[in-house]
Amino acid sequence: MLLLSVAYAANIGGTGIVTGSPPNLVLPGKLLEMFGPKHPLSFVNWMAFSVPLMLINLFLAFVWLSLYDAIRIKCSKQNENIGNSDEAAVRRYIEAEHRSLGPWRQQEVIILVCFVILVLLWFFRDPKVFSGWISLFPEEVRHIDYFRILYKPFIFFAVCEDWRRDVNHIYGFNSL
Repeated sequence: MLLLSVAYAANIGGTGIVTGSPPNLVLPGKLLEMFGPKHPLSFVNWMAFSVPLMLINLFLAFVWLSLYDAIRIKCSKQNENIGNSDEAAVRRYIEAEHRSLGPWRQQEVIILVCFVILVLLWFFRDPKVFSGWISLFPEEVRHIDYFRILYKPFIFFAVCEDWRRDVNHIYGFNSL
């Protein structure tokens, strides 16, 4: 049931933002192709339309899976074989694994900060409600998304403790 819930949540949650799933990227690409960079769709407009629908679908999926699970458990004779001791053992195992993770490392905090920055850059790029940060660039290059290109190396070098060793290990460069 957990795997089914995760699959439903991932598919439904992916509809909430433009970058949530690959099919969502088709519409902005076609609008850019047909109307140029002045098309009316933005990250904010997409979310204003799709997040309420996503939340409704998520609620309906929750209700559906809850009913399905309740009926499955009620009709199943295997439920008698599952005791509280099994649930307690699973809970203890999960808590032990969580404790073994330890505190957050510096690289994990940096990745979290970079992810938040990336989401804010997407959101405020060109919200169409007000002029976004893309308006700082000349008109002829506004359709090119430079931060997508420059963001990956920044994260790589910000996160790696020993970037020379990691570059050599990942890419096989011996000259660095």
